[in-house]
Amino acid sequence: MNINEFKQLSAEEAQSLLKAPALITVLIAAADGKIDPKETAWADKIVGYREHVGDEDLYNYYHAVDASFNTQLKTILAEEHVGNPELLASVSARLAKNSTILAKLNKHYADKLFASWKSFAKQIAKADGGFLGFGEIAAQEEHLMDLHMISY
Repeated sequence: MNINEFKQLSAEEAQSLLKAPALITVLIAAADGKIDPKETAWADKIVGYREHVGDEDLYNYYHAVDASFNTQLKTILAEEHVGNPELLASVSARLAKNSTILAKLNKHYADKLFASWKSFAKQIAKADGGFLGFGEIAAQEEHLMDLHMISY
């Protein structure tokens, strides 16, 4: 992993930040009690796009995320039972742990990363609804999209 902004983090902290997009995918996709394959497929595409498109400061981050995104997503889904009422609370708690880690990063970079995560959450929410499956955001997803469980 070649992310200069992560140099002061432990390996466990860096992995936690790299796992965030997979956790966000599960959080938003499972908000309605089920995970649609369209949502996970779209999440995978977004991670791949963000390696080359968007904020250049985050290219290395998304390159590292992309290397293990599908594996992490499968692992999370194996650990968490979709439809379980505690799923959202469990994933939210796991994401909240990133608050203290983000606080260790350069504020400018942390702000960019957090904004990227919120944008990512919104894209996942849009993947399953509206005209031709895009555009409409379910109320359950909308209240989670701002990732209020993360504060730094």
